[in-house]
Amino acid sequence: MDSSPPRPVPGARWRAVAAWLALVVAVAVVYRGVERHRFVNFDDPMYLFENGHVTPGLTDENLAWAWTNKETLQWQPMTWMAHQLVSDLAGMQPAPHLLANLLLHALNAGLLFMLLHTLTGAPGRGLVVALLFAVHPVNVETAAWASQLKSTLSTAFCLGALLAYVRTARRGGGFSPLAPGL
Repeated sequence: MDSSPPRPVPGARWRAVAAWLALVVAVAVVYRGVERHRFVNFDDPMYLFENGHVTPGLTDENLAWAWTNKETLQWQPMTWMAHQLVSDLAGMQPAPHLLANLLLHALNAGLLFMLLHTLTGAPGRGLVVALLFAVHPVNVETAAWASQLKSTLSTAFCLGALLAYVRTARRGGGFSPLAPGL
């Protein structure tokens, strides 16, 4: 198997941009109206609107809590900081938190497309799989529930790390020791 990177195809960059736009539009169409939903009384109180370390937003005390919290039995500092950031920027209404999750879901679909395109050299097949990921009902809970920011955020880091690894390996360069930290 030839592991050398594929040669650039004329217009490939524009096709990739069009694929990303198609994925964003698909997510927007399938999940339209999510911003009108309310918080769910399962996890959302603990994670968001009843959490005194999230509702005030990003403060020194809340950042320290994000890294040292043991109350929730889940060590997820990036998730806590993301919730704090959304709260800081947009308050504690459901819409901004749900839209942040949808933006991450669309980003994940795009990263999946890039990863599959990089691995297979087949942008059409990569787009079909990424579209399926973007709109499949199994992802509704993750994409349309504010507390599931932990899932969309971790998926973004995972896909980003895999993409960084594959691209670096294809170039024949050493793998950056920082990439797994993505």
